[in-house]
Amino acid sequence: MIGFLKTLPPGYTPPHIKAQGDLLVLRERIMQTLLLSGAVLGVITLIALEIKGIASREWTIVYPLGAMVFFFLLLATFRKLPFGARANSLIIVVYLGGVWVLCKSGLGGGLGGIFLFASVALAAVLSSGRVILASLIINIATLGVIGAGMSYGYIVIPPFTDFMGNSSVLTNWVIYIACFVVLLVIAGTGQIVLSNGVNSILRRLGDLAHDLEMERNGLEKRIQDRTTDLQRRLVQIRTAAAISSSISSVLEIQPLLQQVADLIHDQLNLYYVGVFMLDDLGQFAILKSGTGDAGKNMIAAGHRLPVGGTSMIGQATATRQPRIALDVGSESVRFNNPNLPLTRSELALPIVGRAKVLGAFTIQSSEPEAFDEDDVLILKGIADSLATAIENAALFQQTQENLEEIRSLNRAFLQQEWSEAIGNLGNLAYTYESSLPENTNGIGQQTEIPIMLRGQEIGHLVIETETGILSSEENSFVDAVVTQTALALESARLLGETQRRAQQEEKVNQVSASFSRSMNIEDILKSAVRELGQMPSVSEVSIKLVPPKESVLESSKGDNGRNQEKSR
Repeated sequence: MIGFLKTLPPGYTPPHIKAQGDLLVLRERIMQTLLLSGAVLGVITLIALEIKGIASREWTIVYPLGAMVFFFLLLATFRKLPFGARANSLIIVVYLGGVWVLCKSGLGGGLGGIFLFASVALAAVLSSGRVILASLIINIATLGVIGAGMSYGYIVIPPFTDFMGNSSVLTNWVIYIACFVVLLVIAGTGQIVLSNGVNSILRRLGDLAHDLEMERNGLEKRIQDRTTDLQRRLVQIRTAAAISSSISSVLEIQPLLQQVADLIHDQLNLYYVGVFMLDDLGQFAILKSGTGDAGKNMIAAGHRLPVGGTSMIGQATATRQPRIALDVGSESVRFNNPNLPLTRSELALPIVGRAKVLGAFTIQSSEPEAFDEDDVLILKGIADSLATAIENAALFQQTQENLEEIRSLNRAFLQQEWSEAIGNLGNLAYTYESSLPENTNGIGQQTEIPIMLRGQEIGHLVIETETGILSSEENSFVDAVVTQTALALESARLLGETQRRAQQEEKVNQVSASFSRSMNIEDILKSAVRELGQMPSVSEVSIKLVPPKESVLESSKGDNGRNQEKSR
């Protein structure tokens, strides 16, 4: 019940009316106001007639008035009916009321003309131009018919006083109709002008509302596009940061290239990403990493592109400038790759190191116009980070190779030196047996631990236990002892080598001193033979002087001649 009452006020607009525009909404509110006002005034009039006792005598007034009030309430209640049916029904009811009053009062009272005038006014407010014209014609024709009928006696003349003249005189009716038409024209013109003005204002408001709605939709779309673009840029920046962070810890080139390609492909939702590296001669860009099955197939097939060729990679590596193809179908500089049939946009970025071009990225999308200058800027930062990482990885590999070479030479040196030391000292081995009681089985488990010195084994330590298993603390202690033993042995060897070299230096000094004391060639030769013969590994020493060869003398002379010429 409450819901039904909420639909009666003029402020409520039925949904089917609201959907047809603001003008119809305004007409609906006007009509609902008139219906409710007419019904209320009719009820008040009926109550007043009843109080004065007129209602029991003048049923010809009460019944039609009650019927009109009932009809107003009926139209005000059923708001779901089409607007046109309700409006035309209201116009007809008011028109019939005017006809009834006019037939009852003639030219006396003037209420009949007011009702007819009201029906035309309602048509002007609630309906279109055709309904207004039809209502005007019908009302004028009705006045003419009633006037003629009363003038010729076909309609009974009412007993009321005629304030505009005798109702049986046709001339009075003509004057009445003329006045009626003049009033209708005056009121109708104003009404039409007002209605047209309201319609114009409503149309402008509607156009303005439509423009505002279009602008709002456009603004929302621009905001949505901008938000999407910002989110895309944020993903790109995060991807660039993640790549820069991850590649700094990778020191092998091939895993580094594949990791970067996969990160760009997955994070930026791309169709394909590949990384080319230039060969040693700088003539071809060879595919080293690629995403998906297409990348694996092309790597297995040895896919490569000539530097400076017609492909985008070739142009990017030759010019050191990025290349963008927003629509690969219309791009002349592009390699048509059958392994990537869905490519619509492509971006080629050179990977430039400190001194030269190292390679290039190929970044492809299945959407047209997928890249712009901002994409180039962000992805170029990734390419620069990758170039630095590649050079660092190459430098690390070169350093590792040099270090391994040094280690190999050191191992060879240690092996030679310790082989000589062991050869000079003999086979050195020492065994320690514990004074504790032996195990009952008499069988122990041996554990052999190598003695390592800078990666080279110089000996081994054998420990015999009952189980062959040492605790963690024992293992730590044994490792520490073995390490210190290796260092001590190397220190002892170096000390012995130093002492030996010192003895050799002393011998050389003694020989030099004996040479300085000798005054002739024979004494010098004897001293040299005597000193060399004292070496432990020498059994016999002989020295013989021979004249220099002739060719040597001539060469010496020629050199002296040239030196003399140069001195001049």
